[in-house]
Amino acid sequence: MIIKAENILKLDVTKLSEYKLHLASQDKKQNNPLDVCSKNWNSWVDWNQYRKNKDDFKKDYIFSLIQLYSEPNKWLFGGIFQVVQRFNDYKITTVGYKVTLVNLHKELIGRLIIDFKSGMRGRSFLLENHYSNFIVSEILETTYDGIIIP
Repeated sequence: MIIKAENILKLDVTKLSEYKLHLASQDKKQNNPLDVCSKNWNSWVDWNQYRKNKDDFKKDYIFSLIQLYSEPNKWLFGGIFQVVQRFNDYKITTVGYKVTLVNLHKELIGRLIIDFKSGMRGRSFLLENHYSNFIVSEILETTYDGIIIP
């Protein structure tokens, strides 16, 4: 039986335009967000605050998913963050965001696995264009710690 993630998460669909979807995958330095999130929460928060020279997260909220490198169409729920401040001062290299974790669905961070065939390049997308396509693949009994045993 297929269970859509929207039936569990129940985000207000009239407010989806306030969210950016962050599809976190391996960066050019070969850092993997799955490893980062499972080892150090503060480093994972930094992934959501990072901004190079683009303002990817122009919305008020970031809905974060982390690609499972063993299964490219599976994504681990990484939380919902509110963008509380934007830094744009290139002269002093303060460029990025200050985010805070939203309490909504904190219990599913690192446990909810979503099946989503993105087929897209990039890391930031409009959540309202993709939210209805998220399918619940699995809810882990405990928070992901680096190993999924089938």
